[in-house]
Amino acid sequence: MTSLTVKKHAFCSRFFVACSRLQYSSSAEKVQEQGQKENFRQLKIVGVHEIKERIQRTKFQRVRQPPRHLKMKVDQDWTNVWPTAHSFKWSVVPFPVRQGHVKNLAENEGMIPEKYGNLELMKIPNFLHLTPIHIKKQCQALKELCTPWPEGLVGNEINRLFPLESQTNDYCFASNNIRDPRARNVTVKFNVGNLKLTKAAKRKFLHLVGDRYDSVNNEVTLTSDRCPLKAQNFDYIMYLITVLYHESLVKEPWEDEITLEDMSKIPWKLSSSRKNLVKMLAATNNINIKDENLTEEDQEKLKQLDSEVDEKYKTYKSTVLNLVNRGETEKNIENYKNSVLELMNLPKFEVH
Repeated sequence: MTSLTVKKHAFCSRFFVACSRLQYSSSAEKVQEQGQKENFRQLKIVGVHEIKERIQRTKFQRVRQPPRHLKMKVDQDWTNVWPTAHSFKWSVVPFPVRQGHVKNLAENEGMIPEKYGNLELMKIPNFLHLTPIHIKKQCQALKELCTPWPEGLVGNEINRLFPLESQTNDYCFASNNIRDPRARNVTVKFNVGNLKLTKAAKRKFLHLVGDRYDSVNNEVTLTSDRCPLKAQNFDYIMYLITVLYHESLVKEPWEDEITLEDMSKIPWKLSSSRKNLVKMLAATNNINIKDENLTEEDQEKLKQLDSEVDEKYKTYKSTVLNLVNRGETEKNIENYKNSVLELMNLPKFEVH
């Protein structure tokens, strides 16, 4: 094969490829133009295409609903809206609330922010779950679990079965910590008669207690706040009562040698005023106390004279004990003078 023939053959092949490309491009353009004119149908796959159409169909502008408190009814049941304790929700509370302060804002200088998005209202505790309706509803639910109060448990019977009375306080305030240091204080009251002490032991017990004893109600009040927790302070008071009780029962050898002058408080039965009063009353009733052979009738009269039946006798006794044990104040001396005049049936007089 000659070189001329090879060149002709290569030229023909290149010309044929170029013609075929030109023909393919022109036919593609014709098909595209024809497709645009005839609008060829698209291939739809069952399931996938329907989901795409549903997604496109649901794309619409969502209408923002108004807050819940604007749709609340006036006669709604608040216990169902706010059943338990939780943080403040501005969209639920149907009344205006403001909290906090805005600083460095010219158009709102000094204006308290409202409840919408107010974080200050979420920091503090609220009592929206403890309204009277909540408490009434909870009490009605608890009644099914309660038993009736025992009929015989009234008055002194309660004090006998429950001799201790404990008092504590709980506090709630706006702060970064809801724990209040005053909540740890515990006060316990009890009657001294429930301890069943002897006269000597009771005298020691009252001496150890000091001014915590109330002579009018015969009660002792102990208060503790040194421990950090309420339960610890209560346990500490129980420990104090136990120590005071057992310490008052201890009897030292020197106690048998105590005389009337050594006593901090002179009892009425050992006072000389009582002995003189009994002698005077016996003399007015013709009873000789020194006589060893007293008749039964005279002994009965003497017991009645010393039984504090007469109101004058009681007044004289109380004034003498106040004067001897509590000091010679102007009021105690005046009361002592009036009681003596009343006991002797003498008219009252004033010294100028």
